[in-house]
Amino acid sequence: AGGAAWVMSSGSDNKDAAWTFIQWLQSDGGGETIYTERGEIFPALQSVANSPAFMTDQPPANKQGIITEAAASDVGNFGYFPEWGELDGSIIGPGLEKIWAGEIDPETGLADICAQVEQFLADNGYPK
Repeated sequence: AGGAAWVMSSGSDNKDAAWTFIQWLQSDGGGETIYTERGEIFPALQSVANSPAFMTDQPPANKQGIITEAAASDVGNFGYFPEWGELDGSIIGPGLEKIWAGEIDPETGLADICAQVEQFLADNGYPK
């Protein structure tokens, strides 16, 4: 679980070092603890959520209440989105690549992406 989305470039000259660093970022006592202690993440793992690194006086307030409520809740359906691959591959990814490459300014590029996503969703019957 989690979702930090750490990545390593396939063109990296230092893949072993990059992989070691990514493992450290996700490790207990490494990046996981640092980010949790600073309140930058809300833990995905119960072991981290119940750890001293998270159960501090740092915001958010009433962490134990949040953990207790989450543990007692029914998650329900996952909300599978079968068109995600098509949407990301044909609209979102290419649109972001244009922004990152400097081919279009972020404001214009994001507005274009949003308009295309809205049209895609409408064309595919969303909201369902």
